[in-house]
Amino acid sequence: INDAKSTNSEATNQLLKEYNNVYLICGGFDRGIPIYLSKESLNNIKCVFAYGDSKDKIEAYFYSKNIRVFKFENLKEAYYNAYYNRINKEYIIYSPMYPSYDQFNSFMERGLLFHELTKELLKK
Repeated sequence: INDAKSTNSEATNQLLKEYNNVYLICGGFDRGIPIYLSKESLNNIKCVFAYGDSKDKIEAYFYSKNIRVFKFENLKEAYYNAYYNRINKEYIIYSPMYPSYDQFNSFMERGLLFHELTKELLKK
């Protein structure tokens, strides 16, 4: 699920309420705003794949909530790892929670990359 337009945790929070067993990919430019996700949303996350400038902040937040986190340098690494580590075809949700400016020019650019990576992975 491509939610590349998400630039804050509230947008991600709303999306996570709709799905169970989520592998969440998130990351981007850390502008210093704290992460907040409801207990309901946190309960729907199986694992987090963090990348970019905010990966350490993301790791600290989810670690404090007892959710496994894996860190990567970029979206491609995070997505490939999420895709190949799923056990039962869990949902992969790309909802960054941060602006794109650490690695992309816009949320549209990162969304297009996610779409292209999805096409690559589905061909394999």
